[in-house]
Amino acid sequence: MSTKFTALRRRSRRWVPATIFAFIMLALGSWLTAGAIMRWIDGQWPVFTRPVIDAASAATWEGDLTRAVVIGIGVVGVIVLVIAILPGAPRLSSLRRPGAVAADARLVVSRRGLARLAAAAAHRVDGVQQVAASVSGRSVSIRVVTPTRQDTSELRQRVKDAVSARLTEVGVEPAARVRVSATVKEI
Repeated sequence: MSTKFTALRRRSRRWVPATIFAFIMLALGSWLTAGAIMRWIDGQWPVFTRPVIDAASAATWEGDLTRAVVIGIGVVGVIVLVIAILPGAPRLSSLRRPGAVAADARLVVSRRGLARLAAAAAHRVDGVQQVAASVSGRSVSIRVVTPTRQDTSELRQRVKDAVSARLTEVGVEPAARVRVSATVKEI
């Protein structure tokens, strides 16, 4: 498989939790390094490490606090491993070309592009004044505003049918679930 196609399989962005965790680890590592260097130079632990060293030297493996700390560190470690190993939510959707073979070049669309496509299809429906669309996971949410005072259930169904037809026409795989909400707004 060429590198062009593997680049399309992106993971979701996890820079916020990774940055927070990195800063916490950096602060802890800096604190420990500074304490160890001062211990090496002066032959005694610095004042800022005394409370931790006193608590650690008084702790026993049978103590409740020690067990709680060890369990807490283990849980945090497992959570970090799970976050690192599991893939994130897909940010790209595949498009099926008519008559395409599996080995053919792949076409993809971003979440934003899929939302714009759905909004354009919904805006073409009679009775729709404004449209807002968003994509999350495998579902497309459409919010329409209509100036008519009639029951919105028929309009919602027409918008849902139009958007579903358009997504099927362009070949979105897997098929997205379409949800529509309508609001009446007088002119």
